[in-house]
Amino acid sequence: MLWMTSRFFRRFHSSQRGQMLIIGVMFMTVIAGGAAIAVDTGSYISHRRSLQNAADAIALAASQGLPDSSDALGLAGEWAELNGIDPEAMNVTLTTQSLPSEPNPKVTVELTVGHKLTFMRLLGLQSAEINVSAAAIVTSPGGSDGLMPWSVLEEDKDNATSGETVVLKYDAGGGNGNGNNNANGPGNFGALRIDGNGSNVYETTIKYGSETTLCTASATNCDGNSVVSMETGNMVGGTRDGVDYRMENTSSACDTWLEAVTENADGS
Repeated sequence: MLWMTSRFFRRFHSSQRGQMLIIGVMFMTVIAGGAAIAVDTGSYISHRRSLQNAADAIALAASQGLPDSSDALGLAGEWAELNGIDPEAMNVTLTTQSLPSEPNPKVTVELTVGHKLTFMRLLGLQSAEINVSAAAIVTSPGGSDGLMPWSVLEEDKDNATSGETVVLKYDAGGGNGNGNNNANGPGNFGALRIDGNGSNVYETTIKYGSETTLCTASATNCDGNSVVSMETGNMVGGTRDGVDYRMENTSSACDTWLEAVTENADGS
């Protein structure tokens, strides 16, 4: 009887060891599977982040060529190569400016790349597809009314640096606007003929802004003009009276530079 009892417990103990071995193997499989998923998921996320950065860079570079489609596509291809992107994996879509539905020319870059999996191949998954996209625009006012009838000469704009004063309107003693200090000669004093000819029209435009819409040179479907004539005279009286009106009708809470803008510590 004692011998049978001892034999029974030996069999029971052996059976328990077998069960623990099976359970242990099952847990090891679960842990290994979880580790495999974690490693492959981390690799996938890292690859996707890298591709998103590449798509952003390509879109921003291509936008520098807008609105010229050939320039934009050329820059997209150049930056795809710099970022190690296969042209076959990239789709570039150019959207032209069409007011009001499309206010700006836009480039959209889509990348579709396969990501090879490592451990998850054991589960039958060989690869996963990564899709990212980025878009960039070139933005500037397509056109507007309510403008002031003053201009900045291109040579002054090109030579201007941060913090430097740029002259909008020359007075009779300040030069003729062409880099010459000949106040008595004919010249460009910076006055635009937007709404029509004459000092009275010019003064009214200063007071209330232009009634005519002006378009940027590259704007499409803009109901206005992109080229205006210059006033040949200096328009001293119209400038003085128009500016005085503006100043008198401007809120005192917005009559100094620091009340109108926020100046940062670096001077910007």
